[in-house]
Amino acid sequence: MNRSLYIIKPEAMQVRAKIRNLIADSGLHIVRVVEVIIPTGTLDALYINLSSDLLTATRLFMGREPCEIGEVSGDDAVNRLVRVCGHSIDPNQCDPQTIRGRFGVREAERVGAALYFRNAIHRPKTEEEAQRDLTIFSSFLQRTA
Repeated sequence: MNRSLYIIKPEAMQVRAKIRNLIADSGLHIVRVVEVIIPTGTLDALYINLSSDLLTATRLFMGREPCEIGEVSGDDAVNRLVRVCGHSIDPNQCDPQTIRGRFGVREAERVGAALYFRNAIHRPKTEEEAQRDLTIFSSFLQRTA
């Protein structure tokens, strides 16, 4: 697939220009960008397999403040985006040069039985996830077309 999607989470919005530069420097082209507060139903569709506590944390930390949703294109877009963002959800486990390694919050948040990592950015891990994410957010991205 030559397209993918990212979401800059609220904790990293103040450094979104730096994050966009890192994405562009990886060889990806940012096609469209929109800033939105993601509705609860959309977060539920995006994170369909999360435990109840982790979904509650996601709603708390991602669903109350603006996020930046961006569509990217380029050769091997999904894998390039994973490399520039970081492979782990835990910023402490990511290379320090990745987006999560540089801008993620080092301390996890406990919500019920779940640990939520404020890792600065969402990105799909597979082509199937990328297609799903692009479909979920297509109406948001159409606002910028």
